[in-house]
Amino acid sequence: MATANNRYEYYKKIKPFILAKQDAISLSFADEEELKDFLSSSDSRQFRKIRLRCELRFDVTSETFVQMTNIPELEDLDIINCSVQGSQLQTELRLHPKMKKFSFTHGKLEDSGAKDTFVQILQNMPNLSVLKMSFMYLGVDDFGLITDVLKDKVYLSELHLRKNDLFMTGAQIVAEALQDKIHLSVLDLSSTLLYESGARIIAGALRDKMHLTVLDMSDNKLTDGAAIALADVLRDKVRLSALSVAHGLMTQVGIDILVAALRDKPAWSKLDTTFNVLDDATVSAIVAGFRDAVGVPRDDE
Repeated sequence: MATANNRYEYYKKIKPFILAKQDAISLSFADEEELKDFLSSSDSRQFRKIRLRCELRFDVTSETFVQMTNIPELEDLDIINCSVQGSQLQTELRLHPKMKKFSFTHGKLEDSGAKDTFVQILQNMPNLSVLKMSFMYLGVDDFGLITDVLKDKVYLSELHLRKNDLFMTGAQIVAEALQDKIHLSVLDLSSTLLYESGARIIAGALRDKMHLTVLDMSDNKLTDGAAIALADVLRDKVRLSALSVAHGLMTQVGIDILVAALRDKPAWSKLDTTFNVLDDATVSAIVAGFRDAVGVPRDDE
């Protein structure tokens, strides 16, 4: 098989076979020029589903980023490992009513210009149902971006925000953005530094999400208090099939509470509680350590 540096050349050689057999393509590019070569060709317009990987996370301009999304028949775009830098746009932003799935993962928006372009692109996808913004490591300065991106996405059914630094403030932003997302079925907030306070906020936002089938809250150091809050809102989610609270700080009490809330669900197939089941003393010591690290007073102070 071709290496990363000549994979696009390899694609061009087998292009007639690909176009005859499918409407999807997955390509890796060594640099921006190679990527632009593909985007400017008529080849890119043949596909409805495209997966583009930037090898070694090279930089692309906002102009190139817009071109990546401006493919007329595109319904599913997956951009991996790209860093976007702001630049003056020469290409007109296109409305994408056909776009159903958009994924930007393991990438970075380097400056305010890149972030503004990202928001404008997403705002031109009114019928988007699946949005993945994982491993972007968004922080407190980017919460406005999350709000703008999720605004008016009334058909959103899947939201993936794994590996972004939300904390409690970010959880509140996400919760507010989910208010009108009545079709939400999959929510991935794993590794987002929610802790118990953020989990309680998210739980409240899910109270009316009756289509929920998959909830991933793993690697957020969730305690028994979070288990109680989640169990309270998940009891009536009859379609729920999978819940993950792995890598948490729950004791057997918290896990039993979740099991009791889920055991009567007809679709329930998976509850991931791995790397939990701690005794009360261990949990108390770990929680106290977290509080000391971030300057939160202990309950007895």
